[in-house]
Amino acid sequence: MSTARIARLPLHDQSAKAHQDVNRFGGLLIGHLRRASQLNPDDVARALGVAVDDILTIEKGERELTVSEIISLADVIKFSAADFIEAVAQYEDTGKASA
Repeated sequence: MSTARIARLPLHDQSAKAHQDVNRFGGLLIGHLRRASQLNPDDVARALGVAVDDILTIEKGERELTVSEIISLADVIKFSAADFIEAVAQYEDTGKASA
């Protein structure tokens, strides 16, 4: 992925609705990856040293993630941060999840 694409996170140039949609997609993806790793929100929160409500807020897409948060989540949940960013960027560009 190009550094220009990574630099676009967080996505400040979008309309509020599009921005919320991208956050929601990222949150849903985090939740899916967490469940696929057979972790519960408590496990992730404990590993990251944050409140469970923080994890749930992320998974609901109620706030955007920083790159450092994506990397921390990737370490705990065991997914590729680069693949996650690419999937979110593709969703941002096309409005569709990658196959």
